Amino acid sequence: MLPATQDTTNSAETSQSISTHNTQNVQTMSIPFVPPFSFDIPTWLALIEEAWRNSNISEDQKYQAVIRALLTEIFASITLALPTLSPEARYEGLKAAITAVHGRTTIQSFKELIPSQTIFYKYDTPN
Repeated sequence: MLPATQDTTNSAETSQSISTHNTQNVQTMSIPFVPPFSFDIPTWLALIEEAWRNSNISEDQKYQAVIRALLTEIFASITLALPTLSPEARYEGLKAAITAVHGRTTIQSFKELIPSQTIFYKYDTPN
């Protein structure tokens, strides 16, 4: 059980010191806007580039924003490439890694699944 009376001066001082400490040591990093993720990676990356075209975003901010926007499966597929990225070109390296693994557009992926041969349906007969 709590005592009936509490010393409120200590809790007020502690609260104030924590508050002051937090405001002095917190570093904020603004996260640039990233369009919602799309499996059409080339189009998604083009939309990101367009959204950032006239902004003054650092390479690291771009890298962090894209990493945060990736789906877990996409991130997992490129994790081996991340340590090899140069610090000066992390964002460009990240884009290259994503594109290398998932760079086909939806239409390209569909064309790879469906061969260029004629597909016969149940009631079709070849000529």
